[in-house]
Amino acid sequence: MNHFNPAYLRSLLCAIFLSSTYFVFAQQLTYPCAASEMQRALFQKDSALFKRHLALDDDIQQHLLRQANNPALRSAAVVTIPVVVHIIHQNGSENISDAQVQSALQHLNDAFAHQGYYGASGTGTSIPIQFCLAQRTPDNLPSNGITRDVSALTEMNMQTQDAALKNLSRWDAKEYVNIWVVRNINSTSYGNGVAGYAYYASAHGLSIDGVVCEARYFGSSPANDVVLIHEIGHYLNLYHTFEGGCTNNQCDLEGDRVCDTPPDQAKQTGCLYNSCSSDADDPRPINPLKSDANDLTENYLDYSPFSCQHAFTPGQSARMLAALQTVRSSLLESSGCLPPCTQVIAADIVVPSNIVVGSQVAFKYNGSGATQYEWKLNGTVFSTQQNPNYTFSQPGIYTLEVYARNTDPNCGARKKTTIVVLCNVVADFTPKLSAARLGDLVTFTSTSTGATKFEWSVNGVVVGMGNTYSQTFNSSGDFNIQLKASNANCSTISYGRVIVNRPCGDTIGQDYPCIEICDNGIDDNGNGLIDCADPACRCSSCLQLPDGVIGSIDSIQCLGDSLRVSLTICNRGKVALRSTTPIAFYASDPTLSNAVPLAKLQTLGVSIPPDTCLRFAFTIKAQSGKPIFAVLNDNYKRPRPYTLERFLTEENPECSFANNKIQFQFDYPLVPKIDLGADRLVCSNSTTVLKATKGFSRYRWSDGSKDTTFTAFYPGIYWLDAWDACGNIHTDSVRLNLQPNGQVELGPDKSICRGDSLALSVKGFDQVKWWPISGLKCSDCSDQITRPDSSILYYVTARTGNCITGDSLRIFVLERPNIQIQLADTLGCVRSSVTLSAQVTPANSLIQWLDTSKIAFNTNAPNVSIPGKYTITARLGICTSTDSVTIALEKCSQFAVYVPNALSQSSTLNGSFHPFFSKNAEISGYQFEIYDRWGEQVFRSIDPLESWDGRRKGKESQQGVYVWKLWVRYSEDDKTMEVLKAGDVIVFR
Repeated sequence: MNHFNPAYLRSLLCAIFLSSTYFVFAQQLTYPCAASEMQRALFQKDSALFKRHLALDDDIQQHLLRQANNPALRSAAVVTIPVVVHIIHQNGSENISDAQVQSALQHLNDAFAHQGYYGASGTGTSIPIQFCLAQRTPDNLPSNGITRDVSALTEMNMQTQDAALKNLSRWDAKEYVNIWVVRNINSTSYGNGVAGYAYYASAHGLSIDGVVCEARYFGSSPANDVVLIHEIGHYLNLYHTFEGGCTNNQCDLEGDRVCDTPPDQAKQTGCLYNSCSSDADDPRPINPLKSDANDLTENYLDYSPFSCQHAFTPGQSARMLAALQTVRSSLLESSGCLPPCTQVIAADIVVPSNIVVGSQVAFKYNGSGATQYEWKLNGTVFSTQQNPNYTFSQPGIYTLEVYARNTDPNCGARKKTTIVVLCNVVADFTPKLSAARLGDLVTFTSTSTGATKFEWSVNGVVVGMGNTYSQTFNSSGDFNIQLKASNANCSTISYGRVIVNRPCGDTIGQDYPCIEICDNGIDDNGNGLIDCADPACRCSSCLQLPDGVIGSIDSIQCLGDSLRVSLTICNRGKVALRSTTPIAFYASDPTLSNAVPLAKLQTLGVSIPPDTCLRFAFTIKAQSGKPIFAVLNDNYKRPRPYTLERFLTEENPECSFANNKIQFQFDYPLVPKIDLGADRLVCSNSTTVLKATKGFSRYRWSDGSKDTTFTAFYPGIYWLDAWDACGNIHTDSVRLNLQPNGQVELGPDKSICRGDSLALSVKGFDQVKWWPISGLKCSDCSDQITRPDSSILYYVTARTGNCITGDSLRIFVLERPNIQIQLADTLGCVRSSVTLSAQVTPANSLIQWLDTSKIAFNTNAPNVSIPGKYTITARLGICTSTDSVTIALEKCSQFAVYVPNALSQSSTLNGSFHPFFSKNAEISGYQFEIYDRWGEQVFRSIDPLESWDGRRKGKESQQGVYVWKLWVRYSEDDKTMEVLKAGDVIVFR
């Protein structure tokens, strides 16, 4: 069965079902990759893995950016990574041969090298990655890289049995690419039609990591191995070319993250298609597409027919190499491609503790079996000694690695560890935290160790370079003090703080003496003097009070049933408005009614300096279509209604509260109803475009896409989440059911013998079309009987309503063996035997003779002495031929006669012509006559002993052919018998 893409028949079927051309020519019935679905399901179950995947994408992009900025980091050397193929079977055709596995690996390597079948198909990129069948197991045992397990999981459901399948046989996923080959991959979503799937590089080393592929596609042909090539692309972190649709604002961060693959939103198209016009939308130089281009249907990561695909791009090559050089780098260090090691090495490292800059560090190899060593720090070789020394010049985190070898080139062991190198400078100073009054002089003294240089900063500004630093503080506030202590190798930093004139009651620096606040009736600094009686307070109207005012409402954002209100608050007073100042929100005016609060108690969180305005944002309960009131310095404790002429809070006095209230209003936008429509019937080979209701701020379909439309290729349930302007989520779903009788099934390709017929049937459809019609009784018959003369490929399309489906069937016509029996029906003699023989072609046909009782002989040339009919059967594959010969036996005569066929007139050896008889023949009658070619008699005799000497009337006869007749009567077994014979003789000189 070959469910074909009807686009293949564009020129053939254009006149058939003209009204449904889109379905016939634009869609392939199913596509076999399920990597996206499996990856999405995995991310939904494991959010940490999803975050790891996103981080990995960022790492790969940074890796590519570093390579772009520094070409020396790029490498063209070919790398080879080991593969193990696990064949899961039940002793059926899915138990493919080693040779077929080797063919699959050869096709994979040809595709990456862009040679062979793929190179001959069109232009493409050669990628410096190759694959080998592992020569050793993880336990260092010999292997051909192929394992076989008998299990019913060869018929597996990918959603529910993925882990169980891989638990049957798995090698270390950090050292090998695991590939599982099964008979069928079944899907809860797609049914029986998935050819393969793989997980992205973020799954590296996990128990699920690897590729699953159906046996029918694995190694069966270069075109079918597009499935394996496609899935290895996913394994090395390539996305589908149509990932993200037509969006192309940042080609390296959107879609498939590869800039030289045009944006694409089509799936299962023909070999020539253009689904997007956004190719040049990204104006940056990184985008090589400066005008509209066709979809890259020749690309392995597209969903085009297999026959179209033959290429990767340079951008995909760089992305796959980046995955190998980052998250999958352990594959590059695997020894799986080498034969087993004969002298096993165990590698280990001893690293001293408390490593500091400038000191010599002794590293010790603590393994066994090695004679050669290669030590690296952060990937750079620094020694080949067994126990090297090293002096670090910079602090930091380093990766230390040793690779140990011996005389066996197949032996090697690698050990890595992370070490931390500390700076040998410890910065510190006194005082670290102090309170001061205006005009105070504070001296800071370094107590650092290991330092030779010092750098002092106040609020980020460098102010001194000595071992000590002094400053007079002439303004109030918090001052951050920083000391950077260093030597020739490194530096460290220590931080401190000075609080000048801290207001009492401020939580910042509350363990230190505060400054007297005027006009609050409290002895704030505890010196026995209150308000203006304390010289520390200069009392004059509002000189020592803040004055907060809500300046404006800047923006309102709705968040579901809440509002995010951004507003500007200013301080028009002479001292800072405290960070503890509260703000209240009400559903009505609190100065006129017992207003209902719309938010819990919230404070500014930061102080506002004098004559300064700052922007704040607060979340409150939503209220639409009615005024909302915000009141600064209201802690909800005052009974409502209240007057703003009095202090609202005792904790945070202000010069005036009359300017602390503001009014605003928010009106919700109208939200449409989301509706994907009623459930519907769909065709098996068509697409259904689902459209989102307009008027929402963003959308998310069931596959994670965010466009306003979604193209469904398969039956199933599809859902849409839509967010309105306030962040409320609205959801709808639709079920697409498969139209009954939606799929033509001609079954698998068939072989017949020449002369045989085959019945074909397509029932349950309104209309049927066959092509070619050679060997068929009609082009539109549901039932056909064909007897083709040679191998042929039939296509059929069937239509029910608006649904069109297609299938194809290849019929192979096989030759029957040719039998030529070497004897005709034979009359044999009693007590004699006859050898049965026949010439049969081809020579490799299986031959069997059956006797008269239908019992087989054990030889191809039996001797028989029993009369009867003997049958020979020749078999070649499924085709047989039969013939027979009849043997009749009776008593044979002892009488025999022989007549020569030539007479030489000049020879004494053969100069006379007459018949010869068997010995002791009793002849009682005889007549021998010779005639020339004109029928005239030239010789006659009734004496058996008389001969013709070739003369006629005494003269030599002319050379040529003469005819003779012989009649003989003789006696045998007391019976009289007669023989009549005729023949010719050549007379020559």
